[in-house]
Amino acid sequence: MSHRANAPFSFNRPVSRPSQVGQPAPVEAERHPHREVDACDGLAGEVPGGAVQGLIELREQGLIGAIGIAAGEIKLMTRYVTSGAFDVLLTHNRYTLIDRRAEELIAEAAAHGMGIFNAAPFGGGLLAGDGTRYAYCEASPELPAWVDRARELCHSWSIELPTTALHFSLRCPLIHSTVVGVSRPERIAQLEKLRLTTIPDDFWPALQALGTPPSTIDD
Repeated sequence: MSHRANAPFSFNRPVSRPSQVGQPAPVEAERHPHREVDACDGLAGEVPGGAVQGLIELREQGLIGAIGIAAGEIKLMTRYVTSGAFDVLLTHNRYTLIDRRAEELIAEAAAHGMGIFNAAPFGGGLLAGDGTRYAYCEASPELPAWVDRARELCHSWSIELPTTALHFSLRCPLIHSTVVGVSRPERIAQLEKLRLTTIPDDFWPALQALGTPPSTIDD
């Protein structure tokens, strides 16, 4: 069995966050070497000497520019965001055409001055016209039916469904970077074409009128 590896590609807005001396400093996490750690080994103050506390100390020393948290479950992510320990949030599959449950999480992160990355706007491929799975799970029959209705609406406006899926994330003023997995270099040019497509403002209320889609996520 062969597997395609996806590399992340993102559309970015500038992000700023107060530095240690109280002056605005850009947070550009992609410029810093990064090391993944398990944030569950303790938030700041919960486990002295834990990974998060160590990262905070490195940030205070100026050895790293930002600390990010990336996970799925909203309740867990909210705990991390409200801890005040992190500079950047990455959420995935939970702010898309299909699933909007990250709205309050994103708003909370914005209130804490965090940089906000939204990944997987195509839900793992379903909204790009690839397969029948959403967020790593097989979709119920109701979900593809909703996607078909959304696709028909898009076609009535001379818009492609993947374009709508990408712009759903791009149009949110709280999201600084939309992250898309790409499996082939030519996909970058295709994504740029989608990004440059204009979607009329009147389209979005018509999409909302389709009702709440039946997401496969249950957290």
